[in-house]
Amino acid sequence: MPKIIKKNIAFKRPILISLGMALLVIFTFFGISTYFQWQGHFQTDQREKLANVDHLFDQLQHLDQRQIDILTDSIEHNQDLQNAYMARDRQQLQDLSLPLFTKMKSQYDITHFYYMTPDHNCFLRVHHPERHSDTIDRYTMKQASSTGTIAAGIELGPYGTLTLRVVRPWVINGKIKGYLELGREIEHITTELRNILGVDLIFLIHKEHLNQEKWLEGMKMLGRRGSWGEIAGHVVIDSTLPSIPQPVKEYISLSHNKKETLIRDVNIGNKTYRAGFLFLKDAQGKKVGEIIVHHDFTIGTAEHQLVHYMLGLCVLLALAVYGFFFIYTGRLQKSLQYAYDTLTGEIAVRKAAEEDLRKHEEHLDQKVKDRTASLIESNRKLQIEIEEREKTEDSLRQQETQLQLAKEEWQKSFNAMEEIVTIQDADMNIIRANKAAYQLFAPDESGLVGKKCYEIFRGTSNPCPHCPVVDSLQNKLTHSEMITHERLAKIFHVSAAPIYDKEGNLQYLVHVARDFTEKKKLEEDLSQAHKMEAIGTLAGGIAHDFNNIISAILGFAELVKLDAAEGKEIDDDLAQVITAALRAKDLTKQILTFSRKGPNILVPVNPSLVVNESIKLMRASLPSSIEIQQHIDADTGNILGDSVHIQQIVMNLCTNALHAMENQKGILSVSLERKELSTKDLSDQPDISPGPFIKLTVSDTGHGMNEATLARIFEPFYTSKEVGKGTGMGLAVIYGIVTGHNGFIKVTSNPGQGSSFAVYLPVLQEKTPAAADSPHDASEQHLPLFSGIQRILIVDDEPLLVKINQRLLEKLGYAITATTDSTEALEIFRAHPEQFDLLITDQTMPNLSGSELAKEVMKIKPSLPIIMCTGHSETVSKEEALSMGIKKYVFKPIQGDELTSSVWELLNEKEKPVN
Repeated sequence: MPKIIKKNIAFKRPILISLGMALLVIFTFFGISTYFQWQGHFQTDQREKLANVDHLFDQLQHLDQRQIDILTDSIEHNQDLQNAYMARDRQQLQDLSLPLFTKMKSQYDITHFYYMTPDHNCFLRVHHPERHSDTIDRYTMKQASSTGTIAAGIELGPYGTLTLRVVRPWVINGKIKGYLELGREIEHITTELRNILGVDLIFLIHKEHLNQEKWLEGMKMLGRRGSWGEIAGHVVIDSTLPSIPQPVKEYISLSHNKKETLIRDVNIGNKTYRAGFLFLKDAQGKKVGEIIVHHDFTIGTAEHQLVHYMLGLCVLLALAVYGFFFIYTGRLQKSLQYAYDTLTGEIAVRKAAEEDLRKHEEHLDQKVKDRTASLIESNRKLQIEIEEREKTEDSLRQQETQLQLAKEEWQKSFNAMEEIVTIQDADMNIIRANKAAYQLFAPDESGLVGKKCYEIFRGTSNPCPHCPVVDSLQNKLTHSEMITHERLAKIFHVSAAPIYDKEGNLQYLVHVARDFTEKKKLEEDLSQAHKMEAIGTLAGGIAHDFNNIISAILGFAELVKLDAAEGKEIDDDLAQVITAALRAKDLTKQILTFSRKGPNILVPVNPSLVVNESIKLMRASLPSSIEIQQHIDADTGNILGDSVHIQQIVMNLCTNALHAMENQKGILSVSLERKELSTKDLSDQPDISPGPFIKLTVSDTGHGMNEATLARIFEPFYTSKEVGKGTGMGLAVIYGIVTGHNGFIKVTSNPGQGSSFAVYLPVLQEKTPAAADSPHDASEQHLPLFSGIQRILIVDDEPLLVKINQRLLEKLGYAITATTDSTEALEIFRAHPEQFDLLITDQTMPNLSGSELAKEVMKIKPSLPIIMCTGHSETVSKEEALSMGIKKYVFKPIQGDELTSSVWELLNEKEKPVN
């Protein structure tokens, strides 16, 4: 018989523990939810009372403001007051205003009455007539000035009083001539709030907004009692309580966060009050103090005690339920233990019989499994042996095929390489060479194999200088070198790499020669192009700042000339200053032309006419010892260009040729022809498209140039001439003009054999209107200047230019508002757009550019004429500026009456009647 193990059934403890935990959770949740529901109810009531105080405070303030607004309206339209104010008769204005103030004070509690000028100076305080002429910088004053409408709000005075102020712009004859202000202190609001809502209030001001001495002085002057140190961080300006209890003082001293989360009950007499707070804000929304609100909470305290009694009753009920279950589960556990013991004995007997039967079946199954496994393992080993033999045979066949394919692919790859590749032994004998090597050095394989590489490559009996093969043989490392082949006129990048056998000994060398000629030339061309681009960017930036300096010199010289008394000596001196500045202006134009940042208006031009005219001009200035030979084709076609710039190319190249011929003797050749250039012809000009070109060639029989000079001739300020014989800008300007016309220049020269400059410009393909035949067709029109009475706004980030333009236009009678800040200019215009008849603006400025400022101004006043002044602008061209509504586009430096003529023209056009 199997041994029966008895087990005790003990479910009483788990059930009682679970029941206890459930009761604890249920009654805890009930108690907490009841408590917080009660708390939430009274907190909601607290927030509603604070919201009522806040809303009613705003309503009372709004009613007072409306009342004061009506009073200021009646004052504004009083004709006697207007006449006294416009006459600036302070005593008469006081005599007329005092009866009004006395009446308003008695009926409406008005405490402050101000008259202020447009620049915010106090002209008269009716309530304190002895104080005047000071500046009023309160927030309400600034708001009324900036908006042009009535501004109102509560503001904190220096003596700790809160005053509701209403400021009205005083409009007389349609214009703002000053400001009126009435004020009323807000102490009466405290009493009205208490009477309507039934709450007690304390008005506090943060000490950080007050000066102790002034506040105490104000309390004494107003006849009030106040203690500066009664409450930390605050002073009391008004209260409905006769005295402030200590718990309230402690609540006031808390931080704002704690006041919002802490519920503070205060006992006053036999009643309980609950405290809350609101921020006290001035007209601009700044928190200057607080309003402490108390309401009666006596009934809420009694309800609080009732909640505690209910929670205690629930605890007693839970204990009674727990006791009942304790007795019942004990009896139930004893009955179940007896039944469990009887059933356990019967189960143990049955399990013993089942175990014996299971062991016998497992013994039979194991014998069958062992025999089956032995047969399976023998069959598996035989199958594996057969498969391995088949795989070995297949692998051998695949290796033979792959080896043959690899050999063929290697041979194809070896011959497909563009580089000259040879494999050499340790004695530098060639044992294998690729197709490129045979094509360059030998007709068949017998011409290379077995020979030395230097015999084939250079036809010498010794290795080349710096040969990388020699270096690789010495230190068993890879080496490379740039080697020039004189006979082929090519540059090769030659490299040698060792190949080792299984024991690590050097067996062969791989010799690779790559034709590097074209790549070397492209690298040199790219380096030169980058250098010219960098120089052009630098030159353009310098010229932009130089323009402002020249404008200042020209402007002040013109002003001095206008102010100076007539006298030959000072006129001559000023003429020299202006002449020198104009020479600097021309130099700046040359720099901008080189950097392609100047104005470049391209039109169809017949180059033969411009070249013929230029040669005529040069013939008159060249000595007779210089022979001019010209070959000009009149049917070359038109180009898209600037006739002045084309003439400048011819004149500069001819002048340069003259300087190159010693003793001013020799032949100057000028030719013009049409050439068709292909992609091959333009291989060194990757940015130029093939097609028909105009070729202008200027040649001389002078001293010529070496390679070092040719590499630098287009750099600004570089010159090989003696000091005083050239600025070094001539060829640099030509370079800028030609590239700006989408062309290019080629120069050929040798020392002692003269120089030849060939300028290529693309032919204009499509049919266009007749080109400008002469670079000097246009003539300037100067408008007469008249004194103006209009108002002009001037903006430029250069203070000197602002000062010059302001003085020049003020001399002509215009009213000028000037600034160096474009953002400030926009604010000035937004405030009073009707006060301006013209805007003069620079283009390149920080913050807002001239074009951005113009767009904002035209949104406000589309009819306003605008003049834009610029040294150069990559962002806004003249055409773009005019298309967006700008009337005039003037380039710096501005000379003479150019600006004043433009001003007169626009303002005169604006005044013309519309038909």
